[in-house]
Amino acid sequence: MANAIGFRFWGDHFAFVVLTGTLAAPKLVAKDMCKCPKGETRPECLAWVRREIAEILDKHVVAVGLYKALEGIARVDPERAQLEGVAIERAWSGNGLAIEPKRKAQIKKITGFSDQARYIHRILDQVGLGDLDTAAYQDAAVAALSGLPER
Repeated sequence: MANAIGFRFWGDHFAFVVLTGTLAAPKLVAKDMCKCPKGETRPECLAWVRREIAEILDKHVVAVGLYKALEGIARVDPERAQLEGVAIERAWSGNGLAIEPKRKAQIKKITGFSDQARYIHRILDQVGLGDLDTAAYQDAAVAALSGLPER
């Protein structure tokens, strides 16, 4: 079975979740929170993110890569956008993996979640991944979940 990786980026750190299985029966392969080292300049932080993405994708072979994108009403965070861009570039240039953005409404449609899109994190309990329903991992987890096959 193919693995899917989901990311959630902030201005100075990111989380990732690797899942395998299907939408109905996903299994956790790996998860982690990665924070830019203290005291580094912005270019040094971005280079660090690039190295981290390389290590993650070299360690975990994945077929699908997604990240939780900003919602339409959210204010653009340029530092978050920088991390997303570095990750997208490294995944493509180093591993040939296109990391695609997903918003809550898109994830809701893909997963068949029946409640409002803003509550998409609740699907994690429904599929046995309730431990990932935390502020640190829920967005990365639902992004990864949406990359798994139906069956």
